[in-house]
Amino acid sequence: MRYSGRIMNLCVVIPAYREGATIQEVIKRIPRQMAGVTQVTVLVVDDGSDDMTAACAREAGADLVVIHKRRLGLGQALNTGFERAIELGADLAVHLDADGQYQPEEIPRLIQPILAQTADIVLGSRFAGRIERMSALRRAGNRFFTFIVRMLSGVSMSDAQTGFRALSADAVMRLYFLAPYTYTQEMIIQAAHKHLTIREVPCTFTVRQHGTSRLVHSVWAYGMTCLLIVLRTYRDYKPLKFFGVIGLALLMSGFASGSFILYHFVTTGKVSPHIPLALLTVALVLLGVQVVIFAFLADMASNMRKVLDKILYEARKAAHG
Repeated sequence: MRYSGRIMNLCVVIPAYREGATIQEVIKRIPRQMAGVTQVTVLVVDDGSDDMTAACAREAGADLVVIHKRRLGLGQALNTGFERAIELGADLAVHLDADGQYQPEEIPRLIQPILAQTADIVLGSRFAGRIERMSALRRAGNRFFTFIVRMLSGVSMSDAQTGFRALSADAVMRLYFLAPYTYTQEMIIQAAHKHLTIREVPCTFTVRQHGTSRLVHSVWAYGMTCLLIVLRTYRDYKPLKFFGVIGLALLMSGFASGSFILYHFVTTGKVSPHIPLALLTVALVLLGVQVVIFAFLADMASNMRKVLDKILYEARKAAHG
């Protein structure tokens, strides 16, 4: 999608849950004038907050506040925000957290690769920029999941968990998040398999001034959630490889134990005393064959998903005009 010579509408999407204490400052610090951008719209998605988040956002100057009647999670709040951004005719969108840890003043730098037509998605990397403070455990967790996402997506990056991102309208229309409570890893894996270009720019990450994280109550629980999301997303986009590896591993195990049973039978003329191993061999081979067959069926379903993704993209593109 080319931007040269066009009116550029930027929509800053801020998902928020119980962020009445911080959201006003975040909104007020968003630049309303940026090079290459004609119009800036601030869109807040209140994800079922039971405090004054929505009222505070309106008072601070948010152009639009969308309210979920109950909490659906960050991933679904972002889906809502991006859908509304497309309806508003946004040419690019920025996701900014409502807790004030990312710096709104850095939005112009974040969107620059999209304006320069060198990226579809831009990640604000904390590890390439400056981190005021982060525990050793969280730092190690971020590094670990960045490594996993980098391996599965083939995208070179230093911070897969960042909550500061910019997307072209075309990228927004191609993505939809299924995970409720986080989207960060899912976005990158989806984008990579849809051949979108991802870049990073350094960003600043500061200490949260009010309250505690609404997303990470337990580092270990959050880590398990992220791992399941990563595996599920990879399963959905690479089912033949995902299930095929499991099926082949079962078959190889079955063949290995079967070879031992066959050798014992040829040399002794009997299977005993290895009957339990023989039964395990049969079970492994049968299960392996079933998983391999399932891998091909899942691959067929994945191809159908690609068709549905294209239909959804075309519908969004038509709505965007």
